[in-house]
Amino acid sequence: IPNSDFTRTMYQRQMLVALKNKAVTAGFIINPFKVASLADAVGNNVKTNLSLGNMVSLYDKAKGINNSHIQSLNLDNLSSQDYLTNYLTADGQEALVPVAGIDNYSQIQAALATIL
Repeated sequence: IPNSDFTRTMYQRQMLVALKNKAVTAGFIINPFKVASLADAVGNNVKTNLSLGNMVSLYDKAKGINNSHIQSLNLDNLSSQDYLTNYLTADGQEALVPVAGIDNYSQIQAALATIL
């Protein structure tokens, strides 16, 4: 399926923004039933190594972010340029690697520095 991984990650980013919007609504954080419901849904579907303290810190930072300031970027179409190329490993596995070469992220880093 062409672009399947990029499409999947695009939907994941949309889901994270929707979760952020839900979590920062007035009345959500003070309602323990709503918090518990979201925690159950996330807990069953998301794996993370964030500690509870990290999650609280992330929540505090995320609630102040305006959605209009959130950018979603893909390396296959970053500023109308594809920074990735197909690669076939010796054992026949397909992968995407930087156009500049395996482990050479210089073009990607430069492009992101310009954008960010």
